[in-house]
Amino acid sequence: MVGLSLRAFCFSAVVPMSCFAARVNTEDVDEGQSTHQFGIRRRRRGVSNLHTDGTPYVDVDTPAHFRCGSEYTLGGMGRDRLPDLLTHAHEWCRRDLVPEDRRVPDVLAGLFWMKDLTLSDVAFCGSLGEWDAETLTARLPVWSTFVVGKQPEEEVPQLIEDIAGQGWSHRSLLLGAHALIYSITFTNSSLTEAHISPSHHLFNAISTFPMLELQTTADGSFATERPGDLFSRPSFFFGREAPPYEAVKVMYDDGTLHMERISAMRADHMNDQVTYMRYGTTC
Repeated sequence: MVGLSLRAFCFSAVVPMSCFAARVNTEDVDEGQSTHQFGIRRRRRGVSNLHTDGTPYVDVDTPAHFRCGSEYTLGGMGRDRLPDLLTHAHEWCRRDLVPEDRRVPDVLAGLFWMKDLTLSDVAFCGSLGEWDAETLTARLPVWSTFVVGKQPEEEVPQLIEDIAGQGWSHRSLLLGAHALIYSITFTNSSLTEAHISPSHHLFNAISTFPMLELQTTADGSFATERPGDLFSRPSFFFGREAPPYEAVKVMYDDGTLHMERISAMRADHMNDQVTYMRYGTTC
């Protein structure tokens, strides 16, 4: 979904991490000082919450950072040294990592493959969003809920830096200094049709991003088996439609993998010359 608000500008479209994931330290600073400073920022800007067991929860508004990155493979580049993205996804992508009163409904929970999106973001975890039952809205911070391809020469993918408000490219000038958050608002309680609003108001002024449940993918390769399995994601800029993609659920919130869909996802990305990064709010 990163592509939904950036495609017009040449883009085209909370949790502890497992010890199995490859850690990437991207900051050459004193660790104690960095942790202390981050703790202060988190208390000031992020709402302090607790899980039902009393453990702390860092909400979706916490400032973006890159200290808790994990690098994965999809069976292509890095397969000899990195954990597999899909078989390890449930370690960090599940609703029980969010306080119970904020957990998204079943239709949004799980890991979604962004099928036919030609950008470097390959998947997003709906389970880590925060749900407002009154407005039927889920909020997802892109920097910590999306999985993005990383070029061999990159420490942090440029796309992630830009949407985290910490980039240096021409895109970062458009995105500003604040992390991008998507608000997915459903039109009614059927939860079959939604509109996505990026937190950067420029894109709301010039674009429209619907999200529509599908019964089958456009190419007929997959059919819905449970509500929320498939969504169409068209994008419109200045009233003109850009090439759409489809959000295909490849892992359910309980960790069950849909083997047919993940096989197709692997095949589609096997030859991509990238590894894949996901950043957590806590390590």
